[in-house]
Amino acid sequence: MFQKRPSRANSPCNSRSLTLAAAFYLILLVPAWSSSLCSGKYHDTAVGTWPPNVALSVPLETSGPAGDKRASVFRSGLEQSGIRVDSKSPIRLQLIVSVALSSSEEVVNSGLDWRRVDTALSTSLKDPALPGSSLSITAVVSDDAEHRNIWAATVHCIIKTDDSEALARDIGVDLGRLLAQSISAGH
Repeated sequence: MFQKRPSRANSPCNSRSLTLAAAFYLILLVPAWSSSLCSGKYHDTAVGTWPPNVALSVPLETSGPAGDKRASVFRSGLEQSGIRVDSKSPIRLQLIVSVALSSSEEVVNSGLDWRRVDTALSTSLKDPALPGSSLSITAVVSDDAEHRNIWAATVHCIIKTDDSEALARDIGVDLGRLLAQSISAGH
């Protein structure tokens, strides 16, 4: 009536499949940050469900023209990735940025004022101390209307440029891609 099937638990094919699945799982857990200006690793997770028609409020604290410019190009980078930015949205993206300069000085900010760069004499946001510095970002998206978190990510990378404006735009684009993937997944 019923025939007993041979077990495939120890077959070579099944063990290769498990090995490949485990390797793929580990790759998904520790993806590489794709930025060419700051390569490293990121981790992100949805901790709630995204509301429909998401637009993000991105209230970045700045204290001068350099921070204002970096905040502006960061938001542009998010929009370039398909993220709608609306200052009136209850869905808020907050950042904690830490830059450990190659001289071992660390600056932690809740915006993009990681280093004072004098822009009075130049429109350039070049900072010779940035290359080789370590950048860490914690990003959290919360729904202020519902009083809950939706998404969180951490980024750790080594900065490869002295152009802090280009770096801020690059971070916005890459973080925007992560956000867009999570939003489209609908978690």
